[in-house]
Amino acid sequence: MDKLEIAYNAEKSWSTAFVTSSECYGGVGSGNFLVIAYIRMREIEAEVQIRRGEANDRSWIKLENFYGIELKDFAAEVARLSLLIAEFQCDVRFIGQKEAKALVLPLRKTGRIKQGNALRIDWSEVCPLTAGDASAPETYVCGNPPYLGGKKQNAAQKEDMQKVFGKGGSYKNLDYICAFIEMAASFISEGTKVALVTTSSVNQGTHVPTLWPSIFDRGISIFFCYQPFKWSNNAANNAGVFVTIIGLSSDSTGTKYIFDDSNRKIAKSINAYLVDGSEQIVESASSSIFGLPKMITGNAAYDGGHLFVDSVFKEDLLTKFPFASEILCRVSGTSEFNDGKLRWCLWIDNDQKELANSIPEVVKRIGKVLEYRQGGGEVAQTLIQRPHQFRYRHRANRSQILVPQISAEQRPYLPVGFLAPDTVITHLAHVIYDSELYAFSLLSSKLHQVWLRTVAGRLGNGIRYSSNICWNTFPVPLLTEKNKSDLNRTAEDILLARESCFPKTIADLYDPEKMPNNLREAHERNDEVLERIYIGRRFKNDTERLEKLFEFYTKMTAKSTIRKANLP
Repeated sequence: MDKLEIAYNAEKSWSTAFVTSSECYGGVGSGNFLVIAYIRMREIEAEVQIRRGEANDRSWIKLENFYGIELKDFAAEVARLSLLIAEFQCDVRFIGQKEAKALVLPLRKTGRIKQGNALRIDWSEVCPLTAGDASAPETYVCGNPPYLGGKKQNAAQKEDMQKVFGKGGSYKNLDYICAFIEMAASFISEGTKVALVTTSSVNQGTHVPTLWPSIFDRGISIFFCYQPFKWSNNAANNAGVFVTIIGLSSDSTGTKYIFDDSNRKIAKSINAYLVDGSEQIVESASSSIFGLPKMITGNAAYDGGHLFVDSVFKEDLLTKFPFASEILCRVSGTSEFNDGKLRWCLWIDNDQKELANSIPEVVKRIGKVLEYRQGGGEVAQTLIQRPHQFRYRHRANRSQILVPQISAEQRPYLPVGFLAPDTVITHLAHVIYDSELYAFSLLSSKLHQVWLRTVAGRLGNGIRYSSNICWNTFPVPLLTEKNKSDLNRTAEDILLARESCFPKTIADLYDPEKMPNNLREAHERNDEVLERIYIGRRFKNDTERLEKLFEFYTKMTAKSTIRKANLP
């Protein structure tokens, strides 16, 4: 924001109250957020006084209007002292050293820092709000809450989550930081705005449908946000985390902004994915709402591992029993595909049982599968009559597209496989059977990778691919036969580029720092053809890609809702 705009806005009220929640259990820590807020307001105040030709005298900005919650006693005391020091330094800077010394003693009221757990304290008791009073100051909540995934919370933190969200189970996989967002949303009233530094995960994947609908239903909107960026500090063993900054307000009429590294974009509406678009949430779908080929999970064996064999076992078996080749198939899941690992399985049709029973090593393995299933649950009991077979037995007639279950987020593209029908794809990957190559082209595009980063769940630093949320919701315009033919060709180019790089693995090829030029160029050509189908040209950036994808998604789901409403 330009300084002129800041100064103009700042003139309106100097009695602005701040609340901050950050660090352990949502404490103010050493008071950094409050101190920076105080210093910046003093700078704005000084600028306004200069432009008005006013004398620099005692500040209108009072420390007693700065509030905080901190778990630890010592940190709370440090925060109070930090505010006093900041006040004195600002007085020296803007009023003068002599005047500042005259004002510093005796020590006066400082920031109102309350010791306690910010998730177990009523924020309105710490910082009372006067909703509806036109003369009351605006209230701003800011903070940097702690970042803990659902599985990393200790018992006390899990209790905090339950206190905030209630006893329902839907919140249990949410990051700890979501409790602070919920508390902030409950605190918001007229004249209150919130800005929190938060992990980017709260605007991705399953966090979105779990957390954000109830916030939007209260009439709260996102009035500004920063696109995710990596944030680290000087702490030991600090690996950094991707964060964003989100502003919340009950006023939906004001101007909204989306910031990135160097730009500020005015938005009509900012949705839960931090995209300029409607507040609609992307919901899981059992089949593609855009008419794409069916994707399912690969074959689960439910065998205790006994139907899988390594290359040593396979070669030894074929040396003794050459005809065993009829019941051996290569298998691939995500790790085999990425790393080029060779793995095999026993794939026995019912009419091959006699052949299998003639091989002692195979009989022994089938027996172990039976023991495993006999000791299992209800599903296992249904499989006891066929211990020689996988639980699921899906195979391709012509070809199959393998989609990894997990992929590194930093990769420029999702690497997918195009395999012959003689490979069995396991349940550790997704698969499209007997599709044209244009589906491979869509999956391999930058558009799809951008969609994944936005709607998919996370596993560590990886994208967790879900067919129901990633593929079945992926917005694609109606493709003509000419479109499909063009995309089939660019998909072939990607496969040929990979083949030219043999024996490099998929993990090698899609390392963002080492991706071969010919493969990158093949993907670029694929993106060129696909994006022209969407808008007649290449997209300028990922923001534009997402906005178009959400536009398509919103229109398609609106049509679906209308169709359902008109059903008898």
